[in-house]
Amino acid sequence: VTDAGSSGAPEGQSDSQSLAESESADPLGELANRVKELEADKKKREDADKAKKEKEAQQPSLKLGGQLVIDSLWFSQSPSSRSALGDIQDAFDFRRARLYAQGEYQSFNYAAGFDFAQGTATNGRPTFLDNYIGVGDLPIVQNLRIGHFFEPFSLERSSSNRWSTFIERSLPDAFAPSRNLGAMLFGQNQDQSFYWAVGTFRGDTDNFGDDSGDRTGQTFDTRLVFRPYYDEQSGGRYYMHLGGAYSFRAAPDGEMQYRSRPEAFGNSDSNNPATPYFVDTGTLAAINGQLFGQEFLWVNGPLSLQSEYVFAPVNQAGGPTATFQGGFVTTSFFLTGEHRPYNRESASMDRIRPRNNFSPAAIGDRCNPGIGAWEIAARLSFIDLDDANVRGGVLRDTTFGTNWYLSPYHRMKFDYIVADLDRTVSHTHTHIFGLRFDTDF
Repeated sequence: VTDAGSSGAPEGQSDSQSLAESESADPLGELANRVKELEADKKKREDADKAKKEKEAQQPSLKLGGQLVIDSLWFSQSPSSRSALGDIQDAFDFRRARLYAQGEYQSFNYAAGFDFAQGTATNGRPTFLDNYIGVGDLPIVQNLRIGHFFEPFSLERSSSNRWSTFIERSLPDAFAPSRNLGAMLFGQNQDQSFYWAVGTFRGDTDNFGDDSGDRTGQTFDTRLVFRPYYDEQSGGRYYMHLGGAYSFRAAPDGEMQYRSRPEAFGNSDSNNPATPYFVDTGTLAAINGQLFGQEFLWVNGPLSLQSEYVFAPVNQAGGPTATFQGGFVTTSFFLTGEHRPYNRESASMDRIRPRNNFSPAAIGDRCNPGIGAWEIAARLSFIDLDDANVRGGVLRDTTFGTNWYLSPYHRMKFDYIVADLDRTVSHTHTHIFGLRFDTDF
């Protein structure tokens, strides 16, 4: 029996002890308190992340990267090839050794890149890659880019060499403009089914973006791309790309020239190339030239089909119009089930990501075999520089390739190329074996 004024707690136990036991016996109360603590921690982290992003938004971002490409080439020539082209030397060299930086600040973006493997051995400077300043979110025109970068022409040229199926781009790439100094407007519609780009460039800038003179060959370019379908649910494993491009080119200093090596370059030193030019128009006295390009790409899971065709009329000074042409057809198949990714913002190819990166420790594991991605491919391409009074030659390449993507950033490629050349009265055969080690970071 307890006194009427007592708290009812057992003898020797205080009121606070009784209350604590009562709360500990309430699991719902403990859970509610824990939820409140977690929500408070989450809000604290979100506020910290928001403050960090707001601070970063007030400063330019910077991303550093690079690429290292090592090539080995072996040549086997027929007697007629040796007679027409000389003894082509096997080559082992750095095809590319690049460093670049890129970033953005609010609506602005920028890039600076340099290659230490290309150019001549005597210029003492790395060649310029993409070096530009851009601004986005513009009304109507959407994006503006000014600087040194690729003119908008050709799907193959607009796509990074890092995503190329073969060691080198195809023969008609000899027509595609390289990086030049200029300005470009570009954008796309809301559902990303249509892409457009227009630009004007100084068509004869050197490897450093420099140019001088009154007749430097101004160009006007446009590229239009339509995607009839792109499968969102599969992450872009199924899509089609249809495109076309046009370029008008004033002849710099009243001269134009087209030439091409086979789809293997060898030494990149332009003063001492290991692989000679197989076809060459020579220097033509010209007023202007034009480029018309067609693009097609179809990807159906691991299977893809791509083709491009270019024809290039040259309005010669004091002579007839000479029209040159070139094209290719490529098919590839991923034995390990991957597909060729696509970047809709730039209407170009994108990085290939293996389902399972190469890992020696995982080989034989059914869940993660660790073998990377494997692709087989074939390409037929040609370039014809014979027309009117010009006899630059006709070159046809048949290429078979096997690619091993060890990871999204490490690649090995093996190409076998048969180059058939018709030049004046000679017909030659050259067999080329190419091995590439390629990494970017």
